[in-house]
Amino acid sequence: MYIDGQTDLRPDFRLSRSTVAKLIDVLRSPFDHGWGLEVEVLVYLFWLASATSYRVVSRGFSIPRSTVFDIVHRMSDKVLSLKNRTIKFPSLVDIPNIAAGFQRLSGSPALQNVVGSIDGCHIRIKPPGAHAQCYFNRKLFYSIQLQAVCDHQGLFIDIFTGYPGSVHEKQPSAYSPGYTVQGASGEYDGGQNGDSMDPSKDALGSDDTGQMQPDLQCGEQIRNRLAAALSAPTHLPPALQEHDYI
Repeated sequence: MYIDGQTDLRPDFRLSRSTVAKLIDVLRSPFDHGWGLEVEVLVYLFWLASATSYRVVSRGFSIPRSTVFDIVHRMSDKVLSLKNRTIKFPSLVDIPNIAAGFQRLSGSPALQNVVGSIDGCHIRIKPPGAHAQCYFNRKLFYSIQLQAVCDHQGLFIDIFTGYPGSVHEKQPSAYSPGYTVQGASGEYDGGQNGDSMDPSKDALGSDDTGQMQPDLQCGEQIRNRLAAALSAPTHLPPALQEHDYI
């Protein structure tokens, strides 16, 4: 499918052929070995796109299940290493262009100071062995929270994961790197219109269960895998299409 140079990869890998080729090129290293970088990237992307088991991926690529496990974890680490290069808050030089882009999209001067579109979603997980009740959210399933911010082109400029599902949605906003860094540096005097994602720390309460603050050490691997997954494709997934503005 990939070798023929023509087949559309999006149905199986959720990315265009040009994006896959660019990702392979960015990840290429003189230390690559094993099954070959192209195969490993395709295995990893298929696993992400399908949200399926290692066994299914193993059968699809005719490689051992243990090898799929190794590839997924190795590629997650490699893609995660790109995060700070590909997902970063705009500089003072870029902000006016982004604000103008939001104003053009809306057709209203009311958004002339907007530098990002923000939303969050709950990523369904299996309940962990420790503190499982903290991951049980108001929607009645176990989850870990993801918050993302994109610019006027739909490109990620900030992501933050790690809080258990029971924590109020305001909490990730207030403690996300994008909010704390920009707020501390005073680089941009902007506001946020989305009430459900209001980062005001005065408005923060305890988690929905009232039992404990988020344990950021829980779900370390889950956070890393989510960040890696979001570092490769640069456009918002369907789960984040409805958004608020900052």
